[in-house]
Amino acid sequence: MKIVMSLCGLAFASTACALPQYRAEEILAPRDTEFRGINSQAVIVGRSPHATGVSGIIRHADSTLALISPPPGYEGYQVNFTDINESGQIAGTLIHAFNGTGKGFVYTEEGGFRIMNSAPNEAIASYSMTEDGLMAFTFSGGSGLWNPETNAFTHIPQPGLTSAVSGSRAAGQNWSWNNGQFSELQGTGSKFAQEINNSGTVVGYRVISGRVIAAVWGNDGSEVFLDTSSEYRSAFYSINNHQESVGIRIHNSGEFYGTVYSSIEGTININNLIVERNFNGIVGSVSRITDNRVAFGMALVDGTAKPVLLTPVPEPGTVLALGAGLAVLLRRKRAT
Repeated sequence: MKIVMSLCGLAFASTACALPQYRAEEILAPRDTEFRGINSQAVIVGRSPHATGVSGIIRHADSTLALISPPPGYEGYQVNFTDINESGQIAGTLIHAFNGTGKGFVYTEEGGFRIMNSAPNEAIASYSMTEDGLMAFTFSGGSGLWNPETNAFTHIPQPGLTSAVSGSRAAGQNWSWNNGQFSELQGTGSKFAQEINNSGTVVGYRVISGRVIAAVWGNDGSEVFLDTSSEYRSAFYSINNHQESVGIRIHNSGEFYGTVYSSIEGTININNLIVERNFNGIVGSVSRITDNRVAFGMALVDGTAKPVLLTPVPEPGTVLALGAGLAVLLRRKRAT
């Protein structure tokens, strides 16, 4: 994060970082795979149904795939990966194939599964893996943060958690939470938080009279942006620490596309930022975006939904500015 911000400052000394151009790449994965989490190294995780069950799936930065089966003693359970942090810790849920009960876990490729100590009748669903190593989840008794190293559990007395970040921040269906303090998300209708960032900004959508409207809330729950229009429906799914959000717009005509939003540039069709792609089709939605602006979503390719990776492509002027800035830093380092 510090490196990303420093480079941003070198390239744009007098203005905020502009939205990048993108390379869009279709992700080759088994049919019906659902990707749900990504880190800045472009490692993506999710779930992959197959004839005998559901495996967790890891798509590495070099495009190789790993399918992860349940650990011993949990044969027949589904493995659902939901998020991955910069250290490679993956949050997930083991779901019983018959009764639907869930066991939360943290998985690493080096160490395997660490399963949360919970009653077998609890329907746990994990959502986030924070950078300080906590798995965030919701269950019948509310929500919580679990430390797999110490087995410590922080109870959040509110159900419906959907996102959490380091520093004891979390958000749920109608609320945000900061180290024990709740804020109600403001606005009429039903509020559905999708992700919270380190400053406590929450993105998601409101449902008003059956219409879905993308929304942004401040760290006190106040509404700071509402993408309302009679011409389309919209939703935000993710926000990074540059205050950039991604999601979808669906017009009344049936046209739809992935979006990226910033308070400086407004809401932009992500396809207008794509300068390279290895498929014929449009990016129809964007699900997650990281602090270095790597993102993933879904594209409509020959009438079929396909997962896609979106990687920033530096513009020539940006590359020159970065090179000049780095040269200055190197000269300063030699001088000292």
